[in-house]
Amino acid sequence: MRYKLEWKWRLQQGKTKYALSHPGYEVLTANRQRQKPYTEEEMNWIISALKEGKNQQQIADELNRSYWGVVAKIAARVRVFKL
Repeated sequence: MRYKLEWKWRLQQGKTKYALSHPGYEVLTANRQRQKPYTEEEMNWIISALKEGKNQQQIADELNRSYWGVVAKIAARVRVFKL
């Protein structure tokens, strides 16, 4: 049950585990910046970038957002607006 209650201990366990099996691997935690809502400007930019032929990973990198967050946002926009 300790792994559910003690986040700092759990994070250190993960870092230790991957340091041994994957040297140079960096364990990241959630970033508040990536949890902020998308602005209308960002959404318009995503649509333009897609029309220019950029892929989801390129878009995520340029917006400093997670890949899956961008994929989900594009999928939601496609369902709503049939892009």
